[in-house]
Amino acid sequence: MTSINVNYIILLKISMIFILIGNLARSISPTFSALFEFFLISLLLFFSILYMAQTKISLSNNELIYYSFIIYLIIHLAFASIFRPFELEASFFEIFFYNLSEFRLSTLGYLLPFIFVPIFYKKTISFELFIITLIKFSILYTLFEQILSLSGFRSFFESAYSNSGVVSDNLVGVKSLGMYRVWGLIGSPQLLGIFHVITLIYLLDKKETFWSILCIIAIIASTSKSSYFILLIYGFIFLLQRKYYMTLIFSLLSLIVISIITINFYLYLIDMNMTEDYPVFIKFVGSIHGYFLLLTNVAEESAARRFILGGSLYEFYIYFSNNPLNILAGKGITYSLYHDTSSMVIADYQYLTSDYYILTFVEQYGLIGFLFIFYIFIIYPIIQIFKTDKLYYAIPIIFFLAMLHYPPNISKLFMVFMSYSLYKIYLLPKYSHEK
Repeated sequence: MTSINVNYIILLKISMIFILIGNLARSISPTFSALFEFFLISLLLFFSILYMAQTKISLSNNELIYYSFIIYLIIHLAFASIFRPFELEASFFEIFFYNLSEFRLSTLGYLLPFIFVPIFYKKTISFELFIITLIKFSILYTLFEQILSLSGFRSFFESAYSNSGVVSDNLVGVKSLGMYRVWGLIGSPQLLGIFHVITLIYLLDKKETFWSILCIIAIIASTSKSSYFILLIYGFIFLLQRKYYMTLIFSLLSLIVISIITINFYLYLIDMNMTEDYPVFIKFVGSIHGYFLLLTNVAEESAARRFILGGSLYEFYIYFSNNPLNILAGKGITYSLYHDTSSMVIADYQYLTSDYYILTFVEQYGLIGFLFIFYIFIIYPIIQIFKTDKLYYAIPIIFFLAMLHYPPNISKLFMVFMSYSLYKIYLLPKYSHEK
């Protein structure tokens, strides 16, 4: 049994290393690297299932909730695979291929907490030091990419990442706040900064002060405004956990005042047509304003800076108004892998949006799915934050905040590091937390 455990840990470490450098590997051999990553994850899950099947486990209420959540997702996959071929008058194998592809891309990440279950009986200190080492490497790479990009080597990264399929035309040569939109090891400028917010929590938990500072610099270097917002939210959570109540109150009041001044100044510049005088400020605040504006509006093609009723939230409302019976369990699996499905049999099940992923998730899985995700990633972690000083309870909250914009579950690297906290929260026996 000891030999098996040791071998599994080795396999787990090798898999995590490969997932960490997965996007770099895909720049050399995209197909092989993607398949090999999927093979490693499948192998880990297979051994984890065998381990759990052979181990007598007493499940707590929270463990049962997480298991129920996974079962709910799998039931959706099964229903879509069985009934959708008849609904769409399509081949079973064709629909199954679409479903399996989407499951691998966006659902598989929710199963990753289980890959850590077999290491329970091993000492976890050395394993967590291994995680910290991977985190440090990811930070150095982000800073390395930004520094080299600013030094004139941007085209090198654009060329390399174009082979891995993560480069889009709107990101070539693009700068924000005087820095490039870097991909990092995540392979996504949108998720890179949020990923480093998660890594920051691990570093703070281990009291790695120097590396925590470097991690904050990496978050800034990501140029992700979503990560700046989430980092700010986490700062409030950190103050709450450390019981710095006066500092928390002062910070919140300061934020409110600064926000009011910023918004009013932005609107003043727009009204006075002075946008060219403050281009960086206008672009930064305008993108935040656009996030909320485009929830319920779309740009009118015939006139610049004019908007008409539409947007993802509006489409979400219209769909469920016309299909009220789907509110409870949702529409079923929709597909992110195929961006243009107009000529495909799955055209009716296209992703609602990837810019407001929480809406897409609710469209897929309904109120039941939303209650699962809200309890697992928000309610229970917040309750524990008031009860304990364990910093990792904030990580699921970070994941949920990321869902308000982009789909973080698509990145396996993101999900692996997030999943270790879920493992400790939901799948690790309670008495282990107390040691």
